[in-house]
Amino acid sequence: MKTFLVGTDENGIETYAIVNKWGTRLELINYGARIFKLLVRNREKKLIDVVTGFETPGEYLQKNPYFGATVGRVANRIGGASFEYYGKVYELAKNNGENCLHGGLVGFDKKMWKATINNTKSITFKYTSPDGEEGFPGNLKVSVTYALSDIADGKVTITYRAKSDKKTPVNLTNHTYFNLSGDFSNSVKDTYVKIHASNVSVVDEQLIPNGEKYPVKGTPYDFTDYKRIGKDIAKDDIFLNIGGGYDLNYILDKHSFVPPIASAYNPKSGIKMDVRTTAPCMQFYTGNNLHAVQGRQKYNKYSAFCMETQYHPNAVNLKNVPSIYIGGNKQYFSRTEYLFYVPEQI
Repeated sequence: MKTFLVGTDENGIETYAIVNKWGTRLELINYGARIFKLLVRNREKKLIDVVTGFETPGEYLQKNPYFGATVGRVANRIGGASFEYYGKVYELAKNNGENCLHGGLVGFDKKMWKATINNTKSITFKYTSPDGEEGFPGNLKVSVTYALSDIADGKVTITYRAKSDKKTPVNLTNHTYFNLSGDFSNSVKDTYVKIHASNVSVVDEQLIPNGEKYPVKGTPYDFTDYKRIGKDIAKDDIFLNIGGGYDLNYILDKHSFVPPIASAYNPKSGIKMDVRTTAPCMQFYTGNNLHAVQGRQKYNKYSAFCMETQYHPNAVNLKNVPSIYIGGNKQYFSRTEYLFYVPEQI
């Protein structure tokens, strides 16, 4: 296992790499504490990059759809771009219609984080968000640690920690887009997905959850057994019509590390990805807005999918979901693993 600084560009963006004994290579940059590249072995033992991204780190400074980024202080959507806590209303940036998305106009994905190489297996990125940043209360100290192991073809572990001197909401996730074929000119419609979730969150026409559950059994949203992403994606159904594809919060039946809470398999490459998490939910998104985005490859609608582990979206405005407030003795912790391998069958 090797972990090292690849280089620093003219913008001060640092690129790091962790390489395991199989050659699996995880590249990270400190701008947005994000995944830059992820090269995994396919069926022919050839390393292929299975994530979206740009050719150079500096290109992330331009507008981009959160490629590989750590997003926060509160991931996903907050309805009305505001919330009330003990009688005080906090106004946030409206960067998604009338709503706040992924932490606001200048969220964690647009920050320079301080990186530290811990050992041969992991790198930690740290950032301090000042009181009032993007409208959120409290000085928040955040760390995100990426680790790579030799298990299977490679296991990527992301560990989030945060603490605040005031009560404040926190919901962190990673926004990597995957295409396990490595060829992003192929849509992900032929990728098979399984999600251990019997319900999704009911959303309005702006994709804001209202706290109610929608049973997936017998609907296009049912991935409780392996199903091609493309099997139902074009169906005329309420949530698919709103999102232009899958863009829903799956409420996990059991959030744990055994068994995986979600899996994806690409028959072309033979690569399977298992997802494990301590979080109670996962946003499944099929790249519905990747319209002619030019990165290392040209990306289009359905070129990639996201499996963003998270707490309930819009939790700050809902009474019937778990609280996402931390502060005082209560700190934030969440961990997610992505395991890659080539199975004999799924």
